[in-house]
Amino acid sequence: MFTTIQSKRIQPVLIVCLITFTGGASALSEDGKNETKITYDDQVKPILMQRCGNCHNSDKKSADLDLSNYTNMMQGGASGAVIEPGAASDSYLFQLITHEESPIMPPGEGNKLPAEQISMVAKWIDAGALENQGSKARISKPKFEMAVSGSATKRPGTVATWPRLSLQTQLKTPRPTASPAVATSPWSPVTAVAGQKQILLFNNSTHLFSGVLPFPEGQATVLKFSRNGSLLLAAGGKHGAGGKVYVWDVATGQRVMQVGDEIDNVLAADLSADHRLIALGGPQKMVRVYSTEDGALLYEIKKHTDWITAIEFSPDNVLLATGDRNGGLHVWESETGNEYLTLKAHNQMVSDLSWRMDANVLASASQDATIRLWEMENGGQVKNWGAHGIGVTSLDFLRDGHLVSCGRDKVAKLWQQDGKVIRQFPGMADEALAVSFCNETNQLICTDWTGIVRVFKRDDGAHLADYDTNPDNLADQLTHSESQLTAAQTKHTPILSQFNDTAAKVNELNRQIQSAQQQIATAEGKRNEFNAQLAVVKQQQESTIAKQKTDQQQLASQEQAKPLLQQSLQKAIEASEALGNDKELKTTAVSIGNKLAQVDAKITALKQQLLQSEQTRAANGKKMSELANQSQTAQSEMNAATTQLVTLQKQKTPLDQQLANQEQQTQSAAQQLAFWQGQTIKWKDEIAFTDALKKIEAELTAANQAIQAQDIVLQTAEKKLAEVQNEVANKKANKSAAEQNAMEIRNRMHQLQGIKQ
Repeated sequence: MFTTIQSKRIQPVLIVCLITFTGGASALSEDGKNETKITYDDQVKPILMQRCGNCHNSDKKSADLDLSNYTNMMQGGASGAVIEPGAASDSYLFQLITHEESPIMPPGEGNKLPAEQISMVAKWIDAGALENQGSKARISKPKFEMAVSGSATKRPGTVATWPRLSLQTQLKTPRPTASPAVATSPWSPVTAVAGQKQILLFNNSTHLFSGVLPFPEGQATVLKFSRNGSLLLAAGGKHGAGGKVYVWDVATGQRVMQVGDEIDNVLAADLSADHRLIALGGPQKMVRVYSTEDGALLYEIKKHTDWITAIEFSPDNVLLATGDRNGGLHVWESETGNEYLTLKAHNQMVSDLSWRMDANVLASASQDATIRLWEMENGGQVKNWGAHGIGVTSLDFLRDGHLVSCGRDKVAKLWQQDGKVIRQFPGMADEALAVSFCNETNQLICTDWTGIVRVFKRDDGAHLADYDTNPDNLADQLTHSESQLTAAQTKHTPILSQFNDTAAKVNELNRQIQSAQQQIATAEGKRNEFNAQLAVVKQQQESTIAKQKTDQQQLASQEQAKPLLQQSLQKAIEASEALGNDKELKTTAVSIGNKLAQVDAKITALKQQLLQSEQTRAANGKKMSELANQSQTAQSEMNAATTQLVTLQKQKTPLDQQLANQEQQTQSAAQQLAFWQGQTIKWKDEIAFTDALKKIEAELTAANQAIQAQDIVLQTAEKKLAEVQNEVANKKANKSAAEQNAMEIRNRMHQLQGIKQ
């Protein structure tokens, strides 16, 4: 389909009027006739002398500014250069006479120049601030090269990122005001939000405030990043007072261009993907397309019958879509402004337009509550559906072909191209104004009438963050941080003191518990040692008792045998004597006597052993008693220490809980303290950075003014040089004519005298 559509489109011949500000060029009226150039001598000086001549003349140079002389005026006054050729809105003199800056000129609220005279001065400056009809305007081409090449749908080799920007806000309102415009960079996680006299930048990865772009012209009603993410376009101004389009270079954070000079606010604008064209429109019902090469107006489109409310170039640079407050929707050839398609369907305001990345489908949103998709072959509707019951306010095509939208029903939605809703995000506080999508973080950003800028996660619709569109200035931020830091320190000190006191008590209890545990261990060791010794002594005692019993039994046997042996001995002696000292009986008597002696010796030995056993038994009994007492003492010590341990542990349990609670409170207070310390350091650093940046910017402005002043001096010198060169040429011509005349007279004389030549 893409090839077919491309073949359908007439590739326009590039008919670009290169409006160069050179000598002899004249302004063109709407009917194409030449108009007289506006110059200082002819139109501007009379105005300035009538209105400002009393204070700014060669005799009385108020603020060191002389407006009665072109050269002196262009050199400026005490505040530097007052004229910026080619840019009336940037010229200090113009800002003074329009009362945009102070001191207002002429002094007094009722002395403001008539609108036609202000318009004359503006046209004179924008045309190059010519001195006279023979002057050449010196408006150089922009130093910033706007045009780019490459596909708008592919990630650039180098993604432009913002440098460090000041966080100094330009205006703090009593309460947040609605943000009518929001834009997200296509290739980096940055969102720009329109504020009062400023544009605020936020990082979608961290959800932190990351920079301020001053917009002193009023309120930005349109914000758009270029399709490669290297430029940010802002359009707007003041209702009923004027409007323009401004462009920032993302890499430097500097304004690089401005176009347009509307008499009312700009309501719609866009930058072509190749950065060569800027289109704008608003209450004047006129679409104007400018060249970014020199800021020249290329063409105007007068088709619309009501305010222009939506404008967007196709990603391939070929087409330009525009919509108006009456529901009018048209597509034009971007290079020529020739009409390509008229798309009729909406019966109420076209609130937004967005092209699919392949440039084959255009999406339009309307206050008639519908979203419509249009194919570019014949302008047919691919799909249309009721999206937001009481009006769609904004929509955006995603990189993957899905769409996001928001409406007066206070919600944002994610859609398939067939009109099926994928997700409805949580409701806003009021009617939603603008929606944008960050493809890098898969987040949806939505604004509403209350000034809320809310960030949602695409995957589940979770509410991730709110962006503050009314932040304090740096000094107030620092004051707040220092106040919070003091409060955090005041809160942290007693909490830390209580924590330390409780920790000391817990440590003392832990020491006592450890001591009690050591006492228990020591007493238990002694008890176990005594019990072991007691067991040994008991075993010895049992052995002694067993041996004593054995010895007593033996002693009883010996003592029982002894009288019997004595009787036997006596009978053997008596029998031997009776038999006449019978030898055998004597031998028997001797043997019995020996045995009796052995029994006596045994009895004596056993008695001795029994005595020793009794002594040993007594000693063991004493030892056992002593060891039992020592074991009991150790057990008592262990019991006492155990009782103390239980008591200490009971005391420690609530202290441990108290310490844990206080530790949590201390950590929380410490975190708050560290946070506000960090915030205080941050804001001090931001103030120092902003001050340094302002100083350097002032130095750069002074340097540029010096260049401009030298350029004026150079112009004057070149003018004088041209006059001298013309005079020299005239003198040479006069001399040559005189020499020629002399030669002719000499020839006549020679002819008269007959002298041959």
